[in-house]
Amino acid sequence: FLGQIALRKSPVDRETAIAEFEICLKIAEEMENHNTYAVRLELGFQYLMAGDLTRAKPIVMDLWQETRLLAPEVRKTYRADALRNMSFLHLSQGSGFTANNMMKLAMEEYDAAESPYSLKQFGRARAYVLRSDIVLRHGKGSADERKQMAIDRLEMANSLFEETVGLYHPESADCQERLKHLKS
Repeated sequence: FLGQIALRKSPVDRETAIAEFEICLKIAEEMENHNTYAVRLELGFQYLMAGDLTRAKPIVMDLWQETRLLAPEVRKTYRADALRNMSFLHLSQGSGFTANNMMKLAMEEYDAAESPYSLKQFGRARAYVLRSDIVLRHGKGSADERKQMAIDRLEMANSLFEETVGLYHPESADCQERLKHLKS
């Protein structure tokens, strides 16, 4: 909970959020609570956002493997989030083709997830932001065509963020800034 609060500050306090997620995992280990998917998914995502691939990679890879084995009623959006994080990891390592394929699988998982609509839509919004990066860096077509495809994906993400968390959420604000930058 404290990690999420740090992520909603303006500007985002990613270091504090990461520290809080790490503390949460330590407490869960001490209590022998093994259902830490949500915390580990967010921790891996925040490491990726911070550019710390060394710390992100083992978490992201482990969750990608573990979530494959979950039953659909337990899976919720965990599998989709794990695929999104894998896509982000591959993109960060320069593998646009693999990142794009992972993102397609993530979108299919969000569609199939047995979770509340708003949770699925928030995950899809995050995925669309990442897809805009994939298109810009590794998409097909001219620079102008890639830019327009990225704008389209960011507009979709912005719409989903507005629907689920509002326009003042930090990730929503970041999406709006990206859109403004691309349109200028």
